[in-house]
Amino acid sequence: MAGKKKAARQQQKARLELYAKLRSIHREIDAARSAFNAAGEPELVESCVYNLSALQAQYSYYLRQARAMPDGKEIQQCSRQSLSSRRSSSP
Repeated sequence: MAGKKKAARQQQKARLELYAKLRSIHREIDAARSAFNAAGEPELVESCVYNLSALQAQYSYYLRQARAMPDGKEIQQCSRQSLSSRRSSSP
């Protein structure tokens, strides 16, 4: 019984760490989009595009990890809401 509780606590900790990582990357993506919108020089625009691409790849990786965990459907619903709000707020 104690082993199950310990495993459940470890799983909860891992889930919370993944959620925190996803939130952090999401904030970085928002900041990178702002930088992209403010960039005027072609070199800066290119740099912003690469940065956004890298951040989106990281976000996708951690999102797959979160979905693979038990209760992964919960994160799937959150990510859909997040994507729909980003699409509606983009120019």
